[in-house]
Amino acid sequence: MNKKLASILIIALLAFSLVGSGCVGNDKKDVEETAQQLNLPSYAYGNPLVLKAYTYTTQYPQLIELYPCYCGCYEHSGHESLKNCYISQDGEFTDHAAYCDICIGEVIMIKKLYDDGVPLQEIREKVDKEYRKYSSPTPTPAIPEGFVLKLDSPIAPVTNTQPTQSAQPVQADIDLSGLELTDNFDSLSDGINRTPGGIIWARFVNIKETDGTTLAAFAQQRTQPPGFYGIPVIGMYAADYTSTSWIEMHDVGKVANVNAINEPGMANIVTSRPFIYGHTSAVNRVVTMIADPQNNANAYSEYAVVLDKVDDENAGVADITKEVTGFSDISYSAYRAVGGSVERVVAYHLTGDVPQKYADAAATAESRGFIKYDVEHDDDVLIITMISDFDTVAVEDV
Repeated sequence: MNKKLASILIIALLAFSLVGSGCVGNDKKDVEETAQQLNLPSYAYGNPLVLKAYTYTTQYPQLIELYPCYCGCYEHSGHESLKNCYISQDGEFTDHAAYCDICIGEVIMIKKLYDDGVPLQEIREKVDKEYRKYSSPTPTPAIPEGFVLKLDSPIAPVTNTQPTQSAQPVQADIDLSGLELTDNFDSLSDGINRTPGGIIWARFVNIKETDGTTLAAFAQQRTQPPGFYGIPVIGMYAADYTSTSWIEMHDVGKVANVNAINEPGMANIVTSRPFIYGHTSAVNRVVTMIADPQNNANAYSEYAVVLDKVDDENAGVADITKEVTGFSDISYSAYRAVGGSVERVVAYHLTGDVPQKYADAAATAESRGFIKYDVEHDDDVLIITMISDFDTVAVEDV
């Protein structure tokens, strides 16, 4: 089962503070080069902060293992420290952190504090104070008084058992030619239109759209696996209300009889397309809205200011979030295959002045391997459209 994004607001606020201090993006080139040298798995390239966290943890696991994780992973996975959200006890990469913003936020916080010269014990206190409100910690031992750790040189004791980023199409194991998504459930907008208001993050993945392209593996890692229902999910929507209340909708591309997932505190409705799955309270809210849409508003109006400006119908993977930065309050990112290349569209609802970095990035785009790199304003929405190979667009710091 896919790991859920925990609380998008945590990393949003953290990213804002790091941008303000110049800590995000100033070592972007080094991170990209180091990530390639470390042979990181493809899910580590989800976005620049995920890549930064995987890179740093892989280089300095002896630092990250000093700190507990507060995403609740001990109860479900038996993790012993934050490191295990990235690297298992057997020394292999795990995708747990790639889909959990608490795990990512903790590592980014630890890195900044350590780089600023904050003592290890004080870092532990700050991490505990910031994250203990979200869940119980892993049973990570206390840092001994006076303990000092010098990270003179990075190490990478990790076995990569996952495929790395690849520019080659991934051959599907299952024939999807006879499967189709319905017109009212084949995009992020469609999913949000089926969701009651109040969500803080949403994603739509269209496996049919990415099948046989350079985006295939990237998309497949963001959907429930075939074993979830016994047949492949080709369209998946996910949205978070909070870290403990989220909803997913799944379409298998045809009318199908499957067994509902039976888990404590969860609900799964498989009697219509798309299937509905998630925390019972969230599923009940969806069912109530579907039954009486006139008296239960959906979430689209909360994101319309951006979604009305972009074409998400043809996206293979699309995300949107109420991410607060120094210049915006909603951010959107989408990928679609364009021949042998990938187009990535990023959009922001503007609340302040646009950072100069976007114009600078466009000016140097051709020399950095981009086929296209447009930065434009559409009223109060900033839209960046870039085309290159997947690795290049995925790690672009936008």
